[in-house]
Amino acid sequence: MTDNIKVSINDGLLVKSLLAMPNNLSIGKFQELSQIRSRTTAKELLNYLRELGIGNLSEDYVFFSEKDKLDTILLAMKLGCDPEIYQEICIGMILNYLHHY
Repeated sequence: MTDNIKVSINDGLLVKSLLAMPNNLSIGKFQELSQIRSRTTAKELLNYLRELGIGNLSEDYVFFSEKDKLDTILLAMKLGCDPEIYQEICIGMILNYLHHY
């Protein structure tokens, strides 16, 4: 992984990626759902996540599972993201999980 990718991936980007998970979608749709303005930044984020075993990326599509979403939340916690940033997403995911099981 290059230093540029390390620098550009921050708390906000990790949290924004959660908005598109779980899903099977085009990279453009991922960018839209994640509210990331730059296609280059969206691709860097997807490559970063993929290098960590999160998601599957093809030339034009990205595939995320429920586990990928949980792994991304755990990654954000491990990296010391401010819990308030992703608290709402985490609570919603847990409630959704409990509702289905």
